[in-house]
Amino acid sequence: MHQKVLIWLAAGGFNLLGLTWLYTFIFTDYRNHWSKVMIPVGIISILFSLGLFYQKLPFVVGLVLLATCTSITTICILASSGAIHPLLLAVGVVSAIYACVLGPAAFKALRDNKTTS
Repeated sequence: MHQKVLIWLAAGGFNLLGLTWLYTFIFTDYRNHWSKVMIPVGIISILFSLGLFYQKLPFVVGLVLLATCTSITTICILASSGAIHPLLLAVGVVSAIYACVLGPAAFKALRDNKTTS
């Protein structure tokens, strides 16, 4: 049950990010030079959130990989800066928790899916 809640929270976050990016770069003049990049990113984010909402396996595996990459990146940034930034540390810890909780179940489902094919 807690894995479904984590997936739905991530889906909500990606959906809100996508809607925010679409609103910002379509209806406002905020950094117009980025609109050609951020409008497709907003659409992809909304589509990714729909895949997570319906708990499709490729999207959940993608979420685990994104969480792992985010956690590793924040650790590298914190190690290279020499200072501890609490917000960045929180992002790294939450990303690591996501990867640790969702990873085993997602890869078990992926392995079971490959053996039945």
